[in-house]
Amino acid sequence: MPSALSVDDGSSDVEFISIKQGPSKPASLGKSNQTPPSDLLQCQICSANLEDLSMTARQAHYEVHFNEQPQAASSTASLNKSSTLKPPSFIKSPMHKYKTWTKDDTFWYPSEEVEPPDNFSPGLIPLIKRALTVAHDKGDSQRAVLCYSRTVHIFQQNWDGGWGCGYRNYLMACTALMDQPMQIGYFSLLDGPPPPSVRNLQHLVEEAWSKGYDGEGAQQLSNKLVDTRKWIGTAELYVAFTYRGIPAQLADFDLKNKGVGPLVRWIRQYFSLPEDHRKRTIDNALRSPVVITDRMPLVLQHSGHSRTVVGYELTKKGLNLLVFDPSKNIPNDIRNAALARFRADDGQGSMAGHDHEKEGRARRFIQHIKKPFQAKRKASLSPEKPETPPAKRVRAASEVIVIDDDEDDLPSAGAEQNGNNTTNSSAAQKSVVQIDLTKEFSKVLKIFRVSEKSLNEQDRYQILYFPFPLREPLSETEKLARRIVTSEKAC
Repeated sequence: MPSALSVDDGSSDVEFISIKQGPSKPASLGKSNQTPPSDLLQCQICSANLEDLSMTARQAHYEVHFNEQPQAASSTASLNKSSTLKPPSFIKSPMHKYKTWTKDDTFWYPSEEVEPPDNFSPGLIPLIKRALTVAHDKGDSQRAVLCYSRTVHIFQQNWDGGWGCGYRNYLMACTALMDQPMQIGYFSLLDGPPPPSVRNLQHLVEEAWSKGYDGEGAQQLSNKLVDTRKWIGTAELYVAFTYRGIPAQLADFDLKNKGVGPLVRWIRQYFSLPEDHRKRTIDNALRSPVVITDRMPLVLQHSGHSRTVVGYELTKKGLNLLVFDPSKNIPNDIRNAALARFRADDGQGSMAGHDHEKEGRARRFIQHIKKPFQAKRKASLSPEKPETPPAKRVRAASEVIVIDDDEDDLPSAGAEQNGNNTTNSSAAQKSVVQIDLTKEFSKVLKIFRVSEKSLNEQDRYQILYFPFPLREPLSETEKLARRIVTSEKAC
């Protein structure tokens, strides 16, 4: 039986399949009619022998194929006759059906009363804001704007590495949409049954196909998504959201001979505050070079990969996008610091410029309406969570985030402890995690920055976004009108 080896360098989704064969001589990198050599890594596109190549070279080999092969066409024609952009279809292999699915296919959102799974990282947006503020004070950054503060980063796991980016971006968007207080009706629409998860998203898209959604896209994916490792893109996410009644839209960007300017200007405008609101808060804007808004994150897709954009940053050298990349793991020290801030802020409201009391009431209402749906989760298509020990708790009071002139600093290690803290004594005795952002702000920001230069490496993009202000859930008539996937031609 073949074994799958996922290789992740954060640039694209590629999976190498190790195929056991009979004895033979090593093959060249070109196509060959000879019997494949033994114990080698074989390219699933051209059958070349990759055994003697390094992991980086194997990745580069696949990138050549991705750049040379035409990508799958749009699910449908766009509003302006432009084609949408989808990642390449899953590289079909007779071995893919033997992939063992993990039972660890869970979902978590900020209003949950349990600890997040290890690959879920809440609290990063406020941490990024503080790192950007330090960068501004040091002359490294001029201004930045961030999305909804409780958006959660979700990292791919071993079992979906190499193909799960689209699914994880869907889940990251759900963490914000199910938590935001502006359209609380979104929660029940997205919570199911079945609730969000990788496998349940596959079922959801297939169900939408059966109801007449995106017939062209269904045909391109052979009307089969459940229990496969097929890549999905923003078109499939559009189908999933609109089928559930969430107003989502697509925008296409053809940047050939135009540069990346139109794309970054569009994203900058999406996250910017309206003119009237900006005038009312001019004093705050002048004081704060970094702003957290209530905009939802957006999903940015190019050939072979997709990421969740959570904001942008202006520097002397140009503009950086700030992204949650599902193929990038968050270092433990940074995740723990973000978790500590999240626990400290939880239930208090953390978005600048909002009525915290009103937001708190909205969250409590969300907690109330979600109760009936929790019972339905057990009957969903997702398997039950395996018996695992609870995630580590890190006391907020034991986290040290050293930031000069930041009124939101967490209490230091010597601060008074909360007597109701449930952390066990052994965890409390562990060494204090320290993130000194005055020295390590660049380490934090490096994880999330994407420069204009790197964006120029692609000339076609598609964005899935949620128009602001958030609209009422779609009526049945509006949902039916969206069964044909359309996309505006932004550039």
